[in-house]
Amino acid sequence: MTDDETATLHRYLTAWGDGDVMTVLGSYHERLELRWPGSHRLSGTQSGRDAAVTALAELQAATGRVLAEVRSITP
Repeated sequence: MTDDETATLHRYLTAWGDGDVMTVLGSYHERLELRWPGSHRLSGTQSGRDAAVTALAELQAATGRVLAEVRSITP
């Protein structure tokens, strides 16, 4: 992992922990792909930032997940 990638990850995780949604969303690349296994309504591949953000919003609404802690970031 490069220093730039590590810095980006730190910004992302700090924003998530602080509830800074705009910075979190701004961290996603336009070609982001989420691939979730299983046989539920979110399983499969969500291609592109908009599709991924929609899927993440659905996941959040369904689970109420929150970031508890970041233990380590290692290359």
